[in-house]
Amino acid sequence: MTVWQELDAYLGQEFSIDHWSDEAILYAFALIRKMIPADWETLSSSWQIRPKDWQSRCAEILSHADPPQAIPVRLDMI
Repeated sequence: MTVWQELDAYLGQEFSIDHWSDEAILYAFALIRKMIPADWETLSSSWQIRPKDWQSRCAEILSHADPPQAIPVRLDMI
């Protein structure tokens, strides 16, 4: 399983707001920091078809990712 696949599945889970902001987000931060260029390409081309909750979580964790990779995705999300 690639880091992208793991992150995709993780962001798609059901989390209470408290659990997401207190604990789950930390694991998501760790995953996004491990992404390689191929993972970023997949994220860039597929975030739009993910559910809104997934997109919101992804946008939130992008602030802890590699800026040259994350900034174009965040701009596209805006």
